Amino acid sequence: MSGTPCENVVGESLCSHSCDVWKSFPEDKLLADLKIESYIGIPLNDSSNNPLGILLAMHDKPINDFADASLTFPLFADAVGAEMERQRYDAQLQWETEMVNASRDIVMAINDIRDFKSILNFVLKRLCQFMGWPVGHLYLREDVSTSMVPLASGI
Repeated sequence: MSGTPCENVVGESLCSHSCDVWKSFPEDKLLADLKIESYIGIPLNDSSNNPLGILLAMHDKPINDFADASLTFPLFADAVGAEMERQRYDAQLQWETEMVNASRDIVMAINDIRDFKSILNFVLKRLCQFMGWPVGHLYLREDVSTSMVPLASGI
């Protein structure tokens, strides 16, 4: 982000440039390619004030008055930051729920399956399914003196 208007936003508050942005930041090729004249940006933070990103707007024409944007951008940034945080929590909750379900499936299977190799085969297949991996990504070394043997079926 060095050499870009975003560099001035990180760790700061609202940052705006009313004209000649592409000339003020010659290292930023995108600004020059698009002939960006005006820029406004504000950090996005979660509820603990940890950085999540930057909310920004650019225009190919100068903007002389950022008064309205200076009032509304912090509101948008708060809303976007809260939504990003909510989505992270939802994703974490979904992952934890799937982990609980996978663990339950494994425990129930262990109660029904009697031989060790079948139990291990089921556990490996279920772990691959949970992780979204092809079955062949988990292996068991039956003997350290031999090569690895795919234990889960379907490889």
